[in-house]
Formats: sequence, structure tokens, C-alpha cells
Amino acid sequence: MREARTLSRDVEVAAIPYGDRMTLTSGSIVYITQALGGSYTVMTDRGYMVRIEGKDADAVGEPPSAE
Repeated sequence: MREARTLSRDVEVAAIPYGDRMTLTSGSIVYITQALGGSYTVMTDRGYMVRIEGKDADAVGEPPSAE
């Protein structure tokens, strides 16, 4: 699964594997590499791998989940 999506809003994410918090801005292109348990692992266009929490799934066009 490697599906390109454009973020519809700014979203705070956790960098993998260290968990550092960062913000991706609206309009950024990300590639979904894994969807598991309501959260999404994505690769940014700059090569960062990050986790988007289920509550923020709407930023990638998916229904948000309660975690």
C-alpha cells in the first residue's frame, strides 16, 4: 500500500522511530504506507516516516477514529 494523499489541514505527527513531534502543513503530500488500528504510517515528500493518529485521519481523507 503506497497511496499518495494531500493533507487537508495542518496535523501534528510523531516521527518514527523516535517519537519526536512535528507538524505537517496543509497541502503537503504524504504516501500512506500502512493503516493499522486506526492510525496511519506515512512517508512525507521529504523522506520522513511519521505516524498520524486515528483522531487526525480526516487530514488524509479517512474517517477519524476514537483512540
